[in-house]
Amino acid sequence: MNPARAPAVVLLLIAVSFGQTSTGQFAPPKDTTQRTPLPSASSAVGRDTLTPEVDARYSMGVSVDEVRLTFHAIDQSGRPVEDLKLSDLDLFDNQAGPGTIVALRKMKGLSLRVGFLVDVSGSVSDDVGRSRMIAIAAAQALMQNEIDQGLVIEFRRARNIRRPWSRDLNAVTDGLRTIGLRPDGSLDGTSLFDSLWSTCYYDFRGEQERAENILLLLSDGVDTSSHGTLEQAVGACQQAHTSIFVLTSTSDLSDLSMGHRTLRKLTEQTGGSIIVCGGSEAEVRQAMNSLAADVRSEYLLFYRPKNLKRDGSFHRIVLVGPPRVADIVGQSGYYALPR
Repeated sequence: MNPARAPAVVLLLIAVSFGQTSTGQFAPPKDTTQRTPLPSASSAVGRDTLTPEVDARYSMGVSVDEVRLTFHAIDQSGRPVEDLKLSDLDLFDNQAGPGTIVALRKMKGLSLRVGFLVDVSGSVSDDVGRSRMIAIAAAQALMQNEIDQGLVIEFRRARNIRRPWSRDLNAVTDGLRTIGLRPDGSLDGTSLFDSLWSTCYYDFRGEQERAENILLLLSDGVDTSSHGTLEQAVGACQQAHTSIFVLTSTSDLSDLSMGHRTLRKLTEQTGGSIIVCGGSEAEVRQAMNSLAADVRSEYLLFYRPKNLKRDGSFHRIVLVGPPRVADIVGQSGYYALPR
């Protein structure tokens, strides 16, 4: 080792040691395809650092508690509003002020990382073929740029990765066509929460600044065999800055079934939404094109909560825009989980 570089190495090791924490957070068994453990997703509050573009030799990142929110805004006609400024927005955290708003950034131009998580358990076995068709239409609508990536996972009691991250649209759609065709050999059951936790923890972390993460979930929302909870799954996805969009053919989601309540909570608390796909392929393509337009016009907002207490409570967020904005759709809040 060059003696002149030794102090920098020591400082790096010290910084890493300060960044490590120990929690009692649920950690499901790793998939055999995942071999490198990652830091614990113990908090929904991000630890991002916003620094100007200066020479990296003279810059230092400082970890602070920051909440990162994604949202999109529409006008009275349903068209995206793409010229918002920070001064146009008011944000309320548990009906209190937001602390320090750090930055507002447009997501347009970033690469899109699209994960497909498809339920193939017994309760939805009759719908797997349609799920494949909807997912393929979504991939074709969303993966428009060479820098976009797709990931294909099916799950029952355990996850099964059909296609690792790939920039090749044809490879991703080929992976989607294999969904549900070859049984994974695991016992039947539905580990929805475990699958969400593992996917966000292992597959979506580490690209927060250079990509927009969305996870497309095709499931009835029923969980019968997870070790973790819905709150832990939501927390992992929030920590990985991943929005969940549910793609469904069910037009009536107004009932109070446990599955539908779960799907609504997953989407509302991660900044996604439930996308109802019509009966025909043309209607499905229209719904997916609309989803792509919304995703491509999203904003990224950073702020530091005031007097944040890591007591595990859920903080509800309300974001208000100017009169020309009819609606803002985004993450409804975050869990202030202990480190």
